[in-house]
Amino acid sequence: MSLATSNRSQLRLIKETVFGTTPVAGNPNNLRMTGESLSFAINTDTSKEIRSDRQVTDLIQTGASASGDVNFELSFNEYDPMIEAVMQSTYTVFGVSGVGVAIPTSATFAAGALTAGAATSGASLFTTLVMGQWVKISGSSIPAQNIWAQVSLTVPPTATVLTFQGSPFSAATGAGGAAVTVSASRITNGTVLNSYTIERAVSDSTVPQFFAYRGMCASKMSLKFAAGSVVGGSFGFMGKDAIRQDTTTTLPGTPIASKTLDVMNAVAGVGNIMEGGAAARRVSEVHAQHGTTSMLATTLTAPMDDLVTALQGLAGVCRQRH
Repeated sequence: MSLATSNRSQLRLIKETVFGTTPVAGNPNNLRMTGESLSFAINTDTSKEIRSDRQVTDLIQTGASASGDVNFELSFNEYDPMIEAVMQSTYTVFGVSGVGVAIPTSATFAAGALTAGAATSGASLFTTLVMGQWVKISGSSIPAQNIWAQVSLTVPPTATVLTFQGSPFSAATGAGGAAVTVSASRITNGTVLNSYTIERAVSDSTVPQFFAYRGMCASKMSLKFAAGSVVGGSFGFMGKDAIRQDTTTTLPGTPIASKTLDVMNAVAGVGNIMEGGAAARRVSEVHAQHGTTSMLATTLTAPMDDLVTALQGLAGVCRQRH
């Protein structure tokens, strides 16, 4: 008897237009994974009839369902369809692939605002952003202006002015030049439940086998950020049923290759540690600018493992003197 190895498995996903029905057209997406527990379970019950011949009348099927988790290491853009499935919504992308066009004429920074020399257009309009959204500023000739900043919680964007929460540019005001861009993308909780067919292809066997789990709806998502570790997580699914097919795939079209971007980690892949809505490093910088000579970081009551993780995250800020 031949044995198969899980290293020769591949997950693919395609969005359904009819619940529980695999589309006949379109291209599925390959998914990177670290493991999965997708399965199809048939629920049964035994007849309780009492018979003189001591036999069981029947084993009755009472239900069936597909379910399981897909485990992963987080990388940019790879799991966007699954995040959309969990949120029951779709991403609102600023500009093209999240990057707006260069701000026309010039971009001038005040302590808490960015003013464009002329309005952008299309998907790069400032007014497509919303209050409270985080954006990335890039391309300024003043390096300290190239930061992440939060759009004001109370002042909505206009065609030419972005007002920010706090004063993120207080140490770097002035004209940033004509190459400044704004990058942003957001997703919010929605109400549109989408279903997918998820196929597991097992290539390491005499005859390739394809297991298709249909009507799969995302029920949960988890992410794990731990100091000194890769960012991992999982998506949980519940579905309708499953089928198995030999030799050929159950999905239409040509699979779209997975992205090849780096796996994120909790060392170099964490941009900021937030304290009261502001980055810990930025908090220390502002205190230093206004005469504070030392600060004592405190934590909430928590298990020892969580406290150690929090202190490890703050270590870089504590070592740097401003």
